[in-house]
Amino acid sequence: MHQLVLRRHIQGRSQNAQWANGSVRGLKVRGNIAVDITWESGKVTHYKLSSPTPKPVHHRLNGEEKVVTTEPGG
Repeated sequence: MHQLVLRRHIQGRSQNAQWANGSVRGLKVRGNIAVDITWESGKVTHYKLSSPTPKPVHHRLNGEEKVVTTEPGG
């Protein structure tokens, strides 16, 4: 379930009106990365990726390809 929620919202494709606004914290994804994410009207408005050691992460956010470095922590 977490991967589905994360995938839909990070890619900016939320179709469920009941989940148009919300947030999740501490979801663990592949690579030992923790994700905090907030969205409004089906679009991501804030997110943080953290891992024990900083590393680059390629992802798509609101339809745009991005590369960010994780923050220490996670």
